[in-house]
Amino acid sequence: MTKDIIGQLKDELLGSITLRVEIPESEIFEKAETNSKLSNQIEEMSQRLKGKED
Repeated sequence: MTKDIIGQLKDELLGSITLRVEIPESEIFEKAETNSKLSNQIEEMSQRLKGKED
């Protein structure tokens, strides 16, 4: 009985911690993806500008 209660508490605590980690992790992934897209856009615009200068 005590093992069951401790197991349930452990699962609840770990579940809570997992959610706390997953949310910021997904936000970081989304920001990294956005940064990558913006970096590609900057590179494309830079190449266009060089093309117009020539």
